[in-house]
Amino acid sequence: DKGVGINHYAVKEGSRDFVVVTSPYILKNQRLDERIFVKAVDKVGNERLEIVEPINFKSDYNSKYH
Repeated sequence: DKGVGINHYAVKEGSRDFVVVTSPYILKNQRLDERIFVKAVDKVGNERLEIVEPINFKSDYNSKYH
């Protein structure tokens, strides 16, 4: 269909708000210890959300209970 395609991408790191980004985007949290949400929005307004799990997940279990 004409006019269909990606309008923009937005990224949300952890509890921060979504921000519209361009490529390349450098993550604010370089520790990679929180979820990253990537949203693609097409020109019609449809959205697709992907979640990237943290590779350096740190549980706060020890700090709360030990």
